[in-house]
Amino acid sequence: MELGFVLVLALVVLGPDRMLGTARVLGKVIRDVRRTTEEVTRSLSLDEEPLTSSQETIKDRELAQQPEGSKPRDSSINSPGSDS
Repeated sequence: MELGFVLVLALVVLGPDRMLGTARVLGKVIRDVRRTTEEVTRSLSLDEEPLTSSQETIKDRELAQQPEGSKPRDSSINSPGSDS
């Protein structure tokens, strides 16, 4: 109901010729905004993947440097003798 009212109001205010041109321009703007949003989303998701894999590589290197039989260090837990 509201959409019909808006369309009739736009037809009265803009007229039939300008309404078609405005609709085309509005369609192009919406398409460009969607395309840009998808590109940004894709770019952000691609940026996250290498960061995760590099973190795993660093953790694998740390584990490889530890002698066998020792427990892996957890950097989030302070050692008993530290005052941090």
